[in-house]
Amino acid sequence: MYTIDNYLTKSDVNDLVELYDSLESNMAHQDYNLFDVDKRLLRSEHRTIPAFDKLEKAAGSDKKLYSHYFLDYLPESFTRSHTDNVDDVVLTMVTILDETGLVGGETVVHLPYEKRIRPGDRYAKRSGDGEAPLGQDIIPKFV
Repeated sequence: MYTIDNYLTKSDVNDLVELYDSLESNMAHQDYNLFDVDKRLLRSEHRTIPAFDKLEKAAGSDKKLYSHYFLDYLPESFTRSHTDNVDDVVLTMVTILDETGLVGGETVVHLPYEKRIRPGDRYAKRSGDGEAPLGQDIIPKFV
């Protein structure tokens, strides 16, 4: 499941951009599922600006913070399709700070496959246990 919401004001975004500009660049050829990105890490003292409180409030008080970081996608950068570590991460929030010149960059989420009425003139080939993947997040949706 996904939602698209605006939690931050223009001032919050400006504060985050200013913070990003102040951080050391860390160019990665590969950082797990990220390729050719600039990943700027945040320490606890960086999280004093109000934008972080707003994002944490939006996530919900029942969720423990895992990490915050900035990514700059450069030419040839990409993230391969993946799920975050479900043992540690229960919610992922992507906050876009700058859309200037953005080409592509659609977010792909996978929605659950739900049981539907099927016409009698269609067949199904399944591997493994022969069961349909009910409830599994396999239907791609571009956001």
